[in-house]
Amino acid sequence: MRSQFGNVTMSQHPASLRITEPEDVFLALTSYPPGDGAGEPQLVRFRQAIADAFSQRSGVLEVRRETALFLSRKTI
Repeated sequence: MRSQFGNVTMSQHPASLRITEPEDVFLALTSYPPGDGAGEPQLVRFRQAIADAFSQRSGVLEVRRETALFLSRKTI
């Protein structure tokens, strides 16, 4: 990025989510494509896969994510 914009700084912002409700995962993943277009048989299998994931992880899903901010100031 420096070759294109010159003075660039990056700030990383790690975060994690601790999800304890399978329904929250289901609602989130069926609120946009392709989950929002799934038929009933697919939704049943999807719920089961989510339940299995929670079961394998003692009822909690830990999700890590990281975002970053790139900042460049125009030099005069």
